[in-house]
This record gives sequence, C-alpha cells and structure tokens, in this order.
Amino acid sequence: MATSARLGIEDPEAFDRPRHSALVRITHWITTLAFFGLLASGIAILLAHPRLYWGETGTLGTPSLVDLPLPLVLVGQSGWGRYLHFLSAWACVLTGLVYVLWGLFTWHFRDHLLPNRDHSGDQERYNTPQRLSYLAVVFLLFPLIILTGLAMSPALASVFPALVIVFGGHQSARTIHFFVANLLVLFLLVHVTKVGFAGFSARVRAMVTGRTGAQRRVFRPSRLSRRKLVTSGVAVAAGASGLAVLARVADRYDLIPPDHGGLFGAGETLTYAA
Repeated sequence: MATSARLGIEDPEAFDRPRHSALVRITHWITTLAFFGLLASGIAILLAHPRLYWGETGTLGTPSLVDLPLPLVLVGQSGWGRYLHFLSAWACVLTGLVYVLWGLFTWHFRDHLLPNRDHSGDQERYNTPQRLSYLAVVFLLFPLIILTGLAMSPALASVFPALVIVFGGHQSARTIHFFVANLLVLFLLVHVTKVGFAGFSARVRAMVTGRTGAQRRVFRPSRLSRRKLVTSGVAVAAGASGLAVLARVADRYDLIPPDHGGLFGAGETLTYAA
C-alpha cells in the first residue's frame, strides 16, 4: 500500500485488482484469433460469388440485390474458406458462450457494462456509448451473425425451417450475415482506434497480464485457492468428456469426412456434417 500511496492512488485495494480477469483476457484473445479467421475465410467465400440476393434463391443470371465490386474467383477459394470459416465460427461460438455465461453468473455485465450505474470501483471508466456498443456486440450482433450463419446450412434448415423463414430465406440470411459482419468489422476498427488513443501498449498489456504498467510495479501475486483448482479441473474434464462424446456420435452417424485429419480437420468435419 505504501507503494500505491507513492503513486498517488487513493484506493490501493481497487488499484491492485486486475483490470481484466483471466477469463475475460483468455476469451478476448481466442475471439480475436477466431474473428480474423472468420474475416479471411469470409472474404474467400465471398469472392466465389460476390453478389447478394433477397429471398430463398439467387444464382448467377438472376437479379441481385447488391453486386459487390469484387472479382469473381471460382477456383480454389470456397473449399478452404468454408473449412476455416466453420472452424473459426465454432471457436468463436463456444468461447462466446463461456464468456456470456460467466458474465451473467458473476454479474460482470451488470457491474461493468450497464449504463447509469455506479462504476466508481472501475479504475478507468467506459463512457455510456462504449458500454452500449459492447452490449450491442455481445447480445445483438454476435447472436444475429450466428443465427444467420446457421440459417444458411441446408442440414439445419431441414431440421429447423423456422430459422430460415424468420430471415426471409437462405439468401436473405446470407445478405444479413454480410452486413452484420461489416458492422462487426466497423466496431473492431473503432475499438482499436480508441485503444490507440487511450494508450495502446498499456491497454494491450492489461489485456495480456491483467494489469497496466503502473499496477505491475505494486503487483502482489496471490495463491490459487483449492476451490479454483478443483473447479478448473472439473471444467476441463467436463469439456474433454463432452468433446469425446460428440466425436463418438459423429463417427457413429458417418459425420466425419475421410479427410478429417487435415489442417482444418475440425472445420472440414463441421462443414461435411452441415
């Protein structure tokens, strides 16, 4: 606390708390990698047919809603693009699900993102537009892009036709998917720009280590409790067991393609199943 006092910190205990929890940091970087995978593969898929339609069907030679100013590349794009897109999408979905459940269970969204609340415990406050934009991304844009992506799957559409009907058809879902993706890219650009203005190195350090440079000088590591270790172990075991069960079910119903051992094996399997 003496060190905190020398740094001019009025509340040493609040100062010593991590700016971001370990789960927030881990899910943030996994989502970041998955998002860039989605972006790269999405562009590859789009180049195979850079036209958008509205309704159930749409092909070359039929009227389009939007003709994107992109080259038409019919060879070598959509294959690896689909594999990587599915792989990145599931990584993003599962990571996002963990983050949302944790955020609801720990009141993270209520305490840190809801506007018009007392956030005096936060070391550096987010303003109301920032909070609203984060909430919109988590609870509106990401669910919408996931649902429209699922609506483009013929297999899922045959089981859940309402998923396609609610968006007005397969091609309508694809068009909505495209524009929501653009909104997410816009959010990313604004987010990175604001991070740069606020101090890029300090913000990135906080998202990696949990603390800013000033906090690092007074950081006192705490021991992991037995409860946390047991909880983490149970979570890892449950996740591994769930993956094993899914793999056996997929193998039983011939949902695993012959080339599942490639670089994008999981993505190939999910693409094959859908």
